[in-house]
Amino acid sequence: MKHSLPELPYPLDALEPHMSRETLEYNHGKHHATNVDKLNGLIGHSEFADMSLRRIVERSEDAIFNDVAQARNQAFFRNCLTPTADGAPPGDLAQAVERDFGGAGGLRECFAQAFAMLFGSGRIWPVRDAGGNLAIRALTEAANSVTDGQTPLLTCDARERAHYIDYRNAKADYFENFRRLIDWEFVARKYQRTQPFSA
Repeated sequence: MKHSLPELPYPLDALEPHMSRETLEYNHGKHHATNVDKLNGLIGHSEFADMSLRRIVERSEDAIFNDVAQARNQAFFRNCLTPTADGAPPGDLAQAVERDFGGAGGLRECFAQAFAMLFGSGRIWPVRDAGGNLAIRALTEAANSVTDGQTPLLTCDARERAHYIDYRNAKADYFENFRRLIDWEFVARKYQRTQPFSA
């Protein structure tokens, strides 16, 4: 199986002014594409050759893990975003947010604190554990919560390359504008596990 760069679920300029066309061109068209190309070169005729990205993330390590996890994480991040965000978790997800964070405000506060405290390169992951409970994970580099048996629901890319073109070192501004782009319907599908992410 040869993996390919997934198409964006929206036009390159659809997330402006919160995320620029240039940022997507670099992060999707260059960095993400490089991860996919390197992954294809690494897996070749190995035991991973016919596996999905998720399965490779779960079973690989070292160089293969780094490229496959980065490729999957980047695709997941861009699928979390929409130009038509409505700003609030819906349905069963809203009830879970109320139960585990005391409401949308509590989730926003925990998410923002984890983002502010993450040192170095990584991502913040709201996740669902095997018992259906929600939590926030701050993971460095290419790490992904699927390796711990958790279901990632959403992620914010905290790597410098995700925000530097648009925000330079104003990471707090980047995070505030990221929140305005969250596709809560996508997140709710992850929570319900009715549409597994298969990239």
